Amino acid sequence: MGDATSIMENAYAKANKSPFDLNAMDEKRREWITTIADACESQKAVTTALLTCLVKKRIEPEQDIRLHRKEFAGGYSARVFDTKYVTPFLKKRFPRIAMKESGWLSRSIEQPHPFTLDFPGKVRDEKVKHCFLLIQDDIEENNADAEKYLLALFTLLIQKFTEIRSILEGVTFPKEIPIDLIIGSLKSHFFHKYRSAGASKLPVIAIYSLYQLMMEDITRYRNKTLKSLGGCH
Repeated sequence: MGDATSIMENAYAKANKSPFDLNAMDEKRREWITTIADACESQKAVTTALLTCLVKKRIEPEQDIRLHRKEFAGGYSARVFDTKYVTPFLKKRFPRIAMKESGWLSRSIEQPHPFTLDFPGKVRDEKVKHCFLLIQDDIEENNADAEKYLLALFTLLIQKFTEIRSILEGVTFPKEIPIDLIIGSLKSHFFHKYRSAGASKLPVIAIYSLYQLMMEDITRYRNKTLKSLGGCH
């Protein structure tokens, strides 16, 4: 069956070269996996957890992927599996949605309860949570093909981030920007009510970026090193 990394890399290459036909899935399954992909940036832990479960099922077809903790009878350590294989893969292929260490550091996922339909974890988006659980229920109760879900997920993620890159590549910036425009843009950015997590880090990232620019042009910062932001990446 192969190891986790090769399974993900092969599925990624396959989806990249020949996108999975989402119309080959029935309407409900297509809706479930599309919901996860659409919310991947605001629900990174859920996306990571689902990918972990899908890959684990590909490696060990007999494993009930809903049993994501060792202490469950017949369970496995999804957190260890994610930390070792899945999150490093996401950092390489989909860095925008990669967690710092593991999706299981999120309290919404790290619950002492299997991923059954009555899973009590408090995921902010109830629809995303429902789809996440339905996919695993479908695999375990209806013998649905985990590989098809994996290929569908990668196809949707590749499409999503390819579109984002194409938009950013088409943006041109003037060489000189009035300071008032910069301040106004930053205020708008900082105080906008985003639906995804992480907005509180924006001022820190902005100041860090300013220091990066100053270090290139200001003599007093020459030969100095700016420490890493760590978790704010």
